[in-house]
Amino acid sequence: MKNPVILLVMIVMLALFSCDDVDSPSDPVGTLKVTYDFFAVGDFGTLSGSATGQVYVYLVQKFALYPDYNVIQSASSGSSTASTGTITINNVYVGYYYVVVFYDQNYDEDWTASSGDPYAIYDATQSGNATSNPYDACEGDGAMITMTKGHTLDISITYSGSDEFTSRNAWLL
Repeated sequence: MKNPVILLVMIVMLALFSCDDVDSPSDPVGTLKVTYDFFAVGDFGTLSGSATGQVYVYLVQKFALYPDYNVIQSASSGSSTASTGTITINNVYVGYYYVVVFYDQNYDEDWTASSGDPYAIYDATQSGNATSNPYDACEGDGAMITMTKGHTLDISITYSGSDEFTSRNAWLL
């Protein structure tokens, strides 16, 4: 009689521990494609110091004083230094994110995003899908993106031509 009870307990334990938790934050599940347009940067391609000349995408779950705080995942345009293009981030975790896009035009030895670098925060309710104010992004309904399992999300963002990080890469507020 003991053997069937032990066997039943083992089967139940095996079933419990083998369940797939699809919403686990450690389960990379989606792809984000960001089409950017920094054509409004009049001197695009003119770099200061050792700036990379690349466009970067940051996924953040909450905003802080500086854009490089709370970055969950990021990617760059790599060797492409064109003012328009697409950046893909694979293996994005299930969740809700804000998207920050910036052009590394000015050199800072400590920070990639530095003073004078043009930037935009994704907000689907704004012209060009962009805002510069993190407070506006937090208050709006169109700023957060939702990543779900097995899906590719395509968004586009157009830089307005006037928003740049202030000293030490803080937001323009």
